[in-house]
Amino acid sequence: MSGNMREKYDIIIGIDPDVNRNGVAMLDTFHAYMELFSYSFAELMEFLPIRKERADAEGDRLLVVVEASWMTETNWHGKSGDNRRQASSKGYDVGRNHETGKKIVEMARDHYGLEVKCKHPLRKCWSGRDGKITHGELMSLLEGSGVTCPRKVTNQEERDAALLALDESGIPMRMRRIEKRTTRTVSRPEATPPEAREDSTARATSTTSATTR
Repeated sequence: MSGNMREKYDIIIGIDPDVNRNGVAMLDTFHAYMELFSYSFAELMEFLPIRKERADAEGDRLLVVVEASWMTETNWHGKSGDNRRQASSKGYDVGRNHETGKKIVEMARDHYGLEVKCKHPLRKCWSGRDGKITHGELMSLLEGSGVTCPRKVTNQEERDAALLALDESGIPMRMRRIEKRTTRTVSRPEATPPEAREDSTARATSTTSATTR
């Protein structure tokens, strides 16, 4: 297959690994419908085989995409102002997230027999903290791309997982177009002074009398 050709999948599950709650996005590419979840590792291990069984029964091609931050050496969340304790704590958390991601890949691919793709972290070019995507931006992106997602609130892990699935799907990504609202100025007629109204009434009465005669 040509390097420019992207394989088509009916269901794409994006996973943003996290020690506490993994962000999970399930994209139905045929119906352009996305669901978002936050799962612990144990819950995720229950979810994946169920989805595989359903996909097999319905003849759907299923792909699991895992953000493989361990493949990027520069994926470091520390800041220049961090002290040694803060830097050590962040480094420890990053390492745990890496191990969680590797374990998810191992279980999904080797234990459940799922097709898995390890994906480098996407470029952070959004307006949220550390360049991450906000809820409003994600909803605008999904709507502009023609994908329905019935969620009013999302967390960062879910949003990152949604980007993984959407990026892998090959669906053209577009932000929703926001039309500028134009304000129309309506000029109001000036109020007629009382004396002018009286004078106008008097002239009308005079005209009516003359016509009658």
